[in-house]
Amino acid sequence: RAGWNWVGFPSELNMEVNDALANVNFENDDFIKGQNGFAIYDEFLGWIGSLNYLKPTKSYMIKSNAAHTLTYPDPALLIAKTGEDDEQDNSPWEVLPQDYAKDMAYIISSDLCLNDVDPKNDYLGVFVGDECRGYVHPQYVASLNEYVFFLQAYANGANEELTFKFYDYDKGQSLEANEKSTFSSDAIVGDIREPYVISIGNDKPCANGSIAGMSSLEIHAVPNPFNQSTHIRLLNASNQKRKIVISDMYGKAVKTYETSEVSLLWDGVGDDGTEVKAGVYILSVSENGETTQAKLIKY
Repeated sequence: RAGWNWVGFPSELNMEVNDALANVNFENDDFIKGQNGFAIYDEFLGWIGSLNYLKPTKSYMIKSNAAHTLTYPDPALLIAKTGEDDEQDNSPWEVLPQDYAKDMAYIISSDLCLNDVDPKNDYLGVFVGDECRGYVHPQYVASLNEYVFFLQAYANGANEELTFKFYDYDKGQSLEANEKSTFSSDAIVGDIREPYVISIGNDKPCANGSIAGMSSLEIHAVPNPFNQSTHIRLLNASNQKRKIVISDMYGKAVKTYETSEVSLLWDGVGDDGTEVKAGVYILSVSENGETTQAKLIKY
């Protein structure tokens, strides 16, 4: 039924959220959460957030805009795509979700420049006073061209005042955001198209549209968005051999080229010979020790 529903996961293997929920036609802003993360649905991105896998014996809550019948795919058909979250936890804070009966979700963007964010070692935390109530790594969202924090906050009561702190790994310090919020059980604050914005005190202009290590090389893809194929051209490129990788939103390479050509046609087929799903993909071109990226949207 529409609204919140409890679901179990009767499988012996972990399964990626996008695979586990592929048999249902979910809509924008449908939502799933577990004790240690959540994901929100976008028609181009699929399921995206801090919840990457459904796990055996675990229970989840799904909030949908319409009634659905949920059936899971046969895990035997997806063995090659099952796995485990492998992010290393270097957070300076500690929180035990099992100590709390309630939670809420924030989808947050900030005023930080792309080059100032380390997606593997930086964190955003949420606090009640000095007590950490949740933390998460930043995640790059190509459709926004910025890092987003899919942050889950925990509590046992209601109406507690929440503050936010960004941990800068390179500087070894925490920076407090200007914004404050109020805990509300099961609330979802922000979405993919309009995240909840916080100010962490960045007072310098950001370079326009660049990720750390990007070069002056330009990527043009026409058409984009595309359905069957897209023509990719590299401007200001050298004549040397380079590596071109097309990855999904989880960073998994789906197509790889080793070529000196500056023009190529991608037919939407991955290295495994199968057509990739509709969604947003990241095209990365590496040469001379630098990387240039662009987003491709397949519908």
